[in-house]
Amino acid sequence: MQTLTRRRFALATLAAPALLKAQNEGDKINLAFIGPGGMGTNHIKTMCQRDDVIFSFVCDADSKRAEAGAKLIQELSGQTPKVVTDMRRVFEDKSVQAVLMATPDHWHAPGAILAAQAGKHVYVEKPCSHNLREGRLMIEAAAHNKVCMQVGTQSRSTASVAAIIEKLRSGIIGDVLVAKAWNSQLRKNHGHQPESEPPPELDYDLWLGPVPKVPFKKTYHPAHWRWFHHFGAGDFGNDGVHDIDIARWPNLADFHGRIGQRPAVLKVMRDEGLVR
Repeated sequence: MQTLTRRRFALATLAAPALLKAQNEGDKINLAFIGPGGMGTNHIKTMCQRDDVIFSFVCDADSKRAEAGAKLIQELSGQTPKVVTDMRRVFEDKSVQAVLMATPDHWHAPGAILAAQAGKHVYVEKPCSHNLREGRLMIEAAAHNKVCMQVGTQSRSTASVAAIIEKLRSGIIGDVLVAKAWNSQLRKNHGHQPESEPPPELDYDLWLGPVPKVPFKKTYHPAHWRWFHHFGAGDFGNDGVHDIDIARWPNLADFHGRIGQRPAVLKVMRDEGLVR
């Protein structure tokens, strides 16, 4: 695999991953898209604006989606990526340096770990994992295989939010001891669909991947999987990730020095797991 240093692989999150930065002029980064759905399509549109990317693969367990993603890349960049349904075919290709993972949530951690084990740098959509253990395994996989792994939470690149966080960190309102986040939305009812056969273009076993096998329902694919526990975490894992991330972004540990002047407060925060 071509060497790709941390300096060369810089992913920033706006409406999609915005930068893959090559170290030297003329360098191109070999990239694969895994999961060209809603956010995946946004990533394709963004990356096709660059002239330093080689688009090697588009991968999706739904062959029609994979083909549509490849067609979009061809229209926007003139390149013709390979179309595959199994992400393992992507990881086997030693020329691929990085992958953008925009699968349904239940594949985020397993897919990112497999990519890292294959020596690929990874941009993976939020939420990065279904639980803390998976997240720690992702960190370990990236460190062990010496690759970069970036999680996409778009609020991190929102200028107004970043400016507010910097002011909080500067102590503009004093010591931040508590942060709260909430998100109020009215989601429409998608109804109760009966069990049925998956569409012929979908490799449903592959789509299920690491989760327990359940009969197919039209509410799972292509759009509403996130409202079912096996595949997503509802709005906690959808929009909630952004709001919770903003609340914790100031990083209470940053205030450890000032809070340390107040032993009683520090003890409570340690007991609650807010600081070490």
